[in-house]
Amino acid sequence: MVISKSELPRSDGCWIEIRMPSAQDEVAQAAIIYHLHVIGEATTRLSDELKDGHPEVGWSGWRGFRLVSTHFYETIDLERVEKQMQRALPLIAKAVEDEIARRRPPAEGL
Repeated sequence: MVISKSELPRSDGCWIEIRMPSAQDEVAQAAIIYHLHVIGEATTRLSDELKDGHPEVGWSGWRGFRLVSTHFYETIDLERVEKQMQRALPLIAKAVEDEIARRRPPAEGL
């Protein structure tokens, strides 16, 4: 999966473009699955308050991916992962941006 900033935002306003690497690039595929697994693991450590503030993310889906990538790695369907990440990564990226903005102190003098 290639994750890059696109030239123009998608219709939902997101600037992220997501594509899986070719079937021949197993190392890249494994690296992507690993990093998605890490995101899934990290989401289990977030507070309920934060998760409740962003129900659009689908936190249980991330938890589920972590479970599959840990215990049922051989069953992962890369085409399905790509389709799900097209939807899921922009949502979690937006939630992160919103949380950073919410926690940033206001600029002085405004």
